[in-house]
Amino acid sequence: MKGIFNGKFWSLLMFMLMFQLSGECQNIRFTYDEAGNRIRRETVQVEEVNELEKEMQKFLKGDRIDKNISITANKYTDSIHIDIKDENFAGPYNINIYDIAGYKMLGTNATTNIYDADISHLPDGIYIVVVTYQGKTNAWKIKYSK
Repeated sequence: MKGIFNGKFWSLLMFMLMFQLSGECQNIRFTYDEAGNRIRRETVQVEEVNELEKEMQKFLKGDRIDKNISITANKYTDSIHIDIKDENFAGPYNINIYDIAGYKMLGTNATTNIYDADISHLPDGIYIVVVTYQGKTNAWKIKYSK
């Protein structure tokens, strides 16, 4: 019995307990008031991201430039510049802009390969620009601030 409870056993037990406790601490979120006092402690449910969500995160990661379409936000002209660099351009194409909550903020059709979508009426924020051209749909995440 004496050999079972040696220093290695206690070290291993302490390591396992500390590892378990540190994992639990990652599931707690604290809320503070303006003075810096902690006012609320809540447990956060950690959910596994499924494959579809992983693909969507890769799809919307950063400002993307497709080989035929480029999207840029211009805060000086309050517009989103869309340029289709297809030498066999055969318009029209559809442009939809959604806010981060999924509400459609703008929807239009364009017939020229270069188009500036006026977004001056939109508040600062992150938007998803969805362009459908020749049956293919591409999406870009754009951060817009005036």
